[in-house]
Amino acid sequence: DDDESIVGIEASFEDEKISEEFIIISDNDVPELTVNEVPPFINESSINISGSISEQVNYKIFVNDVSAFEGDGTEFAGVVSNLEEGKNIVKIVITDLAGWSITEQVGINVDTQPPSVEAEFEKGEEYYQNRAETDITGSTEPGSEVSLYVYRPLEADFTPDFKEPWDKVTADELGNFTFKDVDFESPPITLEILKPQEVPAELLDVSIPKLNNLESANSFNYYVFIIAEDTSGKNGYWRGDVTINTCYSSNFDFRI
Repeated sequence: DDDESIVGIEASFEDEKISEEFIIISDNDVPELTVNEVPPFINESSINISGSISEQVNYKIFVNDVSAFEGDGTEFAGVVSNLEEGKNIVKIVITDLAGWSITEQVGINVDTQPPSVEAEFEKGEEYYQNRAETDITGSTEPGSEVSLYVYRPLEADFTPDFKEPWDKVTADELGNFTFKDVDFESPPITLEILKPQEVPAELLDVSIPKLNNLESANSFNYYVFIIAEDTSGKNGYWRGDVTINTCYSSNFDFRI
């Protein structure tokens, strides 16, 4: 059992006796390690990591299998740096005086960059009334929440508020996403609150220009925005335009 024992040895040589006593410490328990909480996402390339151990040990800290720092004691604390963008593995290895050793791993996700967004209209950028429908596919950071907005010019300039997305999907583990059967002329009706936590700063000053002679126009431009918000709250966006041609003319002619 775990204990401190006194061991005595006695030897006789003819008429003379020799004795010696020494201490043996028995350690049958593996040390216990407690790592202080680490945030799931950070936006820097370094972080402080610390913890405590139930007994005196030698500890070694590795980041992505590269040594970060080491020492002896019942507590440890230090800075792990050179973290890579994405998931990093911090490994803590402790070994006590009896040779018992345990290893614990902590995942740290570094996200310093906003997500980039790429998208395309499956059926192109030009449509006719009552047939202005297509899938929109794209890619961004895996796991991001992706919101779709469509705006049509009015009789006066206006700034979109991005409060009511047409649809919202989640990018898969590869970062791919799809908005199915988007009808540019028919906004969806939903009671669900879909707006992102934050609108990209570059979109706050976007203005949709007015359309002159709205009633006699032969075509309309629709402005399409996609905002991606990653799991750390950062966002990025994509913008595309489509043209929708009318099927009539105020001059009583027709076009093919």
